[in-house]
Amino acid sequence: PLFDLYLGKIAPEAAIAAAEKTDRRVGKPFSLQARRCESAFFVGEWHVLHHNLAAAKPLLRQANENCDWAAAEAELERLTTQ
Repeated sequence: PLFDLYLGKIAPEAAIAAAEKTDRRVGKPFSLQARRCESAFFVGEWHVLHHNLAAAKPLLRQANENCDWAAAEAELERLTTQ
């Protein structure tokens, strides 16, 4: 779903909703928490690319606080200094 988001095939909300579902087609599925972290970060980044910081920042905060993703922390810091 994240690839589909970046390719313009689905909306950000659909990519986030897809994280709640397990896809067993690809080997061992990621945990629900891992899927939520990944979707929050990459959908947040998608919003940054589309100049929608109001939507991006909460998702990046979620990835930083709930998942301890250094990339999310760095991106939030970068957005704050702009």
